[in-house]
Amino acid sequence: MKTNKLIIFFLILLIALFLQVNWRVAAGWSPEFVVGVLIVSAFYLNLLEVAALSVASAFFLGWRPVPNFEILLLIFLPLFIAYFKKYFPWRNDVNVLISLLFSISVFYSLTNFGALVSDFRIFSFIAAATAFFVFLMFHALNRLYETHQH
Repeated sequence: MKTNKLIIFFLILLIALFLQVNWRVAAGWSPEFVVGVLIVSAFYLNLLEVAALSVASAFFLGWRPVPNFEILLLIFLPLFIAYFKKYFPWRNDVNVLISLLFSISVFYSLTNFGALVSDFRIFSFIAAATAFFVFLMFHALNRLYETHQH
């Protein structure tokens, strides 16, 4: 029996939310595990499924009747990656990591630029820890599923 990829990604999203929230409580900052799950999902799911997962993540992270700019970025960055992935020239594992670093950089540049420049060391650690999480997740999922190209 083949398990629905969207259900698997939803469960991974819940794990990522748990890890991110608990890390933030313990350390005062956290890697962007949720963004990582959404970027990886863009390579395995179709555009509609990525949209559903992105909206679910926005809901779990604090949906309001009028979403703030951070939530909108969280929803639209994975959709941007999912739409343009067919034009990426490298292998998908490289494309995922470049897409992740691009997304995290855009996210911080537009929402928390002060934190990006005031303590670049913490930003670098956030990016590296998220990239490591994404690398492991991508390769585990790559054993189960083919990436979705269109």
